[in-house]
Amino acid sequence: FHEGSETMQKKSLLLSTITFAFINPPAYFYTNPFKNLKENIISFKDYSPPDLITDIHVINNIFII
Repeated sequence: FHEGSETMQKKSLLLSTITFAFINPPAYFYTNPFKNLKENIISFKDYSPPDLITDIHVINNIFII
């Protein structure tokens, strides 16, 4: 072995650890977000919209001019 070979191995191990911990997970989650979805699932299609008892625009004085 050469004198500097041990420090070189430690630095390359540190770089691979940093790559594994901080670069690979975001790359995986940004490239494969919907990999397991087979169809477009709409979970709220069987529900009707809520009944509005009061007019929110009038209560908050919000009007489109």
